[in-house]
Amino acid sequence: MQKNNNHKLKSQIFYEENFNINLVNSENVEYAFSQAIFYLEYLILDEEYSYLKPDIKKILNYVKKWLKVYIKQRTLVYIEHKELIKVYTDIQELYYKKEVSYPIKIRVIIDWIWAIICLRKTEIDII
Repeated sequence: MQKNNNHKLKSQIFYEENFNINLVNSENVEYAFSQAIFYLEYLILDEEYSYLKPDIKKILNYVKKWLKVYIKQRTLVYIEHKELIKVYTDIQELYYKKEVSYPIKIRVIIDWIWAIICLRKTEIDII
């Protein structure tokens, strides 16, 4: 786990055996995207979060757009930095609305989007 980031990883997702935030390879990148998409789709389908559906759909559309860029280019470098920050900020705003039941579920999405940002940064640093 990367400890020198400003972002505090609060979930256990980065302790998974099949994911390494410090290793940029297709398996890690695709796994991060699949997890982000899975949890976003989960929130869209869960009736408890129906009032968040428009916001979650916008975030999901960005993540799918980034995945398309990655699949086409086989690199994260071409994903726009401003979009990454916008989506990261948007999902954090949902998290800080302070509803009792959903912060943990949104926290996991925040962490997976952060993972995509970190993988992109690591890839840029390598180049």
